Amino acid sequence: MPSGKPAISRLGWRSGAALDDMSHGNTPLRQSEIRKREIASCRQELRLFLTCSWQTIPAGFFYIGGMPNVILIVDDDPALLEALPPIIRFRLSHVDSETAHSPEQALRLLSSKHYDAILSDIRLPGMDGLELLRHIRSLRPATPVVMMTAHGDDTVKQAALQAGAVGFLQKPFEREELIRQLQVALHKDNKLPILGQPDTSGN
Repeated sequence: MPSGKPAISRLGWRSGAALDDMSHGNTPLRQSEIRKREIASCRQELRLFLTCSWQTIPAGFFYIGGMPNVILIVDDDPALLEALPPIIRFRLSHVDSETAHSPEQALRLLSSKHYDAILSDIRLPGMDGLELLRHIRSLRPATPVVMMTAHGDDTVKQAALQAGAVGFLQKPFEREELIRQLQVALHKDNKLPILGQPDTSGN
C-alpha cells in the first residue's frame, strides 16, 4: 500500500488504527500486520455503528426468519376479507393475517390461539363489534384491537375506545392509515418504533 495515502476499509471507513503514517520510527510495517490492524479497526467500527443504529431501525424494516406477527381480521364482507391480507402482507412483511366472517368464529379462534392484534368491524351479524370487543377483553385482555366501521360517528368511536380498542378506522379508509394503526397496535406494548417515526423511548 503506497505510503502517504489514507487506508480505506472494504466498508468505506478510514482505518485509523492502521495508519500512523504506515510506519514506526521510519520502519515500514509489514503488509500482514497492516491488514490485521485494518480488519480489527473495521470490526470495531462496525460494532459501534450497529450499536448506535439499532435503536433507530424501524420495526418491520426488515424481517429475517423467526415467527411473524399474526393478526385476526373479523368482518362479514367476503371481499374485504379477501382484499386486506395481501395489502397488509405487502406493506408489513413480518405480519400474517387470518380471517373470521363472524364474531362466533372469531371467538372460537381466540379460545385456542393467540393473535398479536385484532382488526374487527363493528356492524356484524348476531353480535356487534363492541360486544365482541368486550368478549375479547375478557378472553385475551392483552391483545390490542382496532375497530372499523362504515356506519359510525364520533360517538361510536368514543364508545369503541372506552371499551378498550387501541384504534378506530372509518370506512372507507386509506391504506396508509390502516397500516399505521396496525403498527401502533402491534408495537403498543413492546414500545418498538413505528415505521417512519423516530424512537422516543429514551433507551
